[in-house]
Amino acid sequence: MATTTITGYTDKVSVAPGAEISFHISVENADSAHVEIVRLIHGDEHPDGPGFIEEVIASSVAGDHPVKKQFVDVGNAVVVDDPADYLALTGPLTIHAYIFPTTPNKGRQVLLGRFSLTESAGYALGINGEGRLTFWVGDGSDTDEITSQVPLMHHTWYFVSASFDPRSGKALLHQEAVVGPYNGRLGKVAPFDHRSSVEQKLRIKPKSATTPFMWGAASNSAPIRGSYKDFTYNGKIDRSGVFDRALTIDEMKAVHAGQHLSPGPLVNWDTAEGYGPDGIDDLVRDTGPNALHGRGVQRPVRAMTGHNWSGKHDDWRVAPAEYGAIAFHDDAVTDCEWEPTLTWSVPEGTRSGAYAARVTIGDAEDHIPFFIRPKKATGPILYLMPTNSYLAYANEMIVHHVPVGQAILAHPAVLTEAEADYFQDPRYGRSTYDHHSDGAGVCFASWKRPILNMRPKWRSSAIGTTWQFPRDLSLIAWLENQGYEYDVATDHDLAEQGIDLLKQYSVVLTGSHPEYWHEAGLNDLEDYIADGGRLMYLGGNGFYWVISYREGEPELMEVRKGEAGMRAWQAEPGEYYHQTSAERGGIWRNR
Repeated sequence: MATTTITGYTDKVSVAPGAEISFHISVENADSAHVEIVRLIHGDEHPDGPGFIEEVIASSVAGDHPVKKQFVDVGNAVVVDDPADYLALTGPLTIHAYIFPTTPNKGRQVLLGRFSLTESAGYALGINGEGRLTFWVGDGSDTDEITSQVPLMHHTWYFVSASFDPRSGKALLHQEAVVGPYNGRLGKVAPFDHRSSVEQKLRIKPKSATTPFMWGAASNSAPIRGSYKDFTYNGKIDRSGVFDRALTIDEMKAVHAGQHLSPGPLVNWDTAEGYGPDGIDDLVRDTGPNALHGRGVQRPVRAMTGHNWSGKHDDWRVAPAEYGAIAFHDDAVTDCEWEPTLTWSVPEGTRSGAYAARVTIGDAEDHIPFFIRPKKATGPILYLMPTNSYLAYANEMIVHHVPVGQAILAHPAVLTEAEADYFQDPRYGRSTYDHHSDGAGVCFASWKRPILNMRPKWRSSAIGTTWQFPRDLSLIAWLENQGYEYDVATDHDLAEQGIDLLKQYSVVLTGSHPEYWHEAGLNDLEDYIADGGRLMYLGGNGFYWVISYREGEPELMEVRKGEAGMRAWQAEPGEYYHQTSAERGGIWRNR
């Protein structure tokens, strides 16, 4: 009999009475689930303690709800907005880019193109299964391709270009490395075979794909899940463009040399355009005549050193032209984009606290946590739940990915079956203590995905006891037992409300591990104490790492591990400054 599994997330971290919160639930092997709203009081199931304690709350959503399996479209991409179909090219074309592949031998990957695997139509510049630059076209029933004679070297910049004239069938493919003293793993004194110029006649003409032009992926679809990205890419892409004519090899080299050709490109994406003093958005700007801008999917990483990085600057604001690179990862997840299963309007007067939607199907169960903050203080105590730290450790696999982890803990991991399965298929994204599949550190963590280790009964695989959120519930149980009047709010509420939140209370309590702080919240807490407020620091290893949010996106957090502190990974040279806020990452001691 197939196993029933349940998981989900909410659309926001916390909610106030009178507002709505949505639950996005995915279920395998069932079509109906029972839902109750519960207030969480104690999570640790250890037999020497009070055990798991929850209180069922009367709610308008209590009862059975239809459910289904929902899928995650994993991996970064840039999707180009092209309503007039300028890039639905079936005639002569040229495509070019600067690329920095990090796993060229992992299998077929798309760099740029408008290609549908379902339709077997379109065109794309990419990397084949042998790690070689490839350009392919599809006519709706078949594909043909031209391939480089020389494989690509990982962590090395290249200028790459392909042209095709379907009238003659002539295709050209060109690559050459762009090696400087600082911009890659190899310097000028490490000779390697990198140049290749190939000419070949392709036997088919491209048919226009109905799917969009994308960076870092091709389009695919399946009957149950619908459309999704495939052939996803690991590595960086810098400035790129498309011509609606077939360039010669000499003209391709002229583009690389920075010469302006006439007629000019159909599209010219300048990846260093649009940078602001307070951060970089997800828009990839086309400076050509048609304004075919692209938008990042699953938050591609920006503020990354480009093909022309001189090594003289480590702040992208000082030399933005040297920071045009965008990093793509095939396992990135910042938003599952699931349909909402149900929405609850929180009644006025609902008590502040830690809550969950308890979803059950027979013996299968999951708690999807959230917090209810007060509209105004109802007691003298504020318990500030460290939701920044919950995000930093979300779905962590430290014992697998951090070699020193087991040595520090002096024992191997204590894994549940669910954790072992997740390690094999991390479809809900990783933590900021983990690495992407190409070895790069994970710098974004999001609330809009299931966080499997933020469950009230969860026990850490690394230490075999409660950790983070379930441990912090123990303080709620103590406050309840002692009869104190208190409210619960989160790091995210502090980011939104500032010091006005804190000033309502005589004392603020921290959780057990308030490690990750954004600048405004730290300043507000310091001002609160300086003005006479009281802080009870009830944690360890607190106030340590710098984090940031983009304005209007508190559910998505950025971390860049710097040159100091206990860290599972370290950002590459020149890449310590956040794209979200333009501030330097690392630990607060160094700020």
